[in-house]
Amino acid sequence: MRSLFYKILLILLLFMLVYNYVPFTQIVEALGNGFSGTVKILYGGAK
Repeated sequence: MRSLFYKILLILLLFMLVYNYVPFTQIVEALGNGFSGTVKILYGGAK
């Protein structure tokens, strides 16, 4: 279960990097702020 979470997280990070929705530093900051922060950044960049 844990490895699945990391796989999903890695796919999300790669997706964001490839499409350049948000800078990598913002993703790192979001991870530091926790999962809710990550989701906010992801949805904010996807719009």
